[in-house]
Amino acid sequence: MLKKSYKVTFISSLYELARMVDSSSNTGVNKAQLVATHDGRTIVPAYDWASVLPQKIQPEGLSEESRNYLFREIRQFCRPGTENLVAPAP
Repeated sequence: MLKKSYKVTFISSLYELARMVDSSSNTGVNKAQLVATHDGRTIVPAYDWASVLPQKIQPEGLSEESRNYLFREIRQFCRPGTENLVAPAP
């Protein structure tokens, strides 16, 4: 059901992906859980479990080249209102 729903749904952000996953099952067995938001807020912290004392790992984010590519090439395909989430100006 999830693959079928994904194939017919236009997804332009993490929030739309989560909404599609949640609505892909009539019985509610599919539940999406975001681990972070577009603005960098962490919902589920990640730790370096190899060390004895867990420490938060801060993701580095996208390179300048990747941000420019998203803005230049992908932004035009975003659903109105999601452009700044998916492909913000570098």
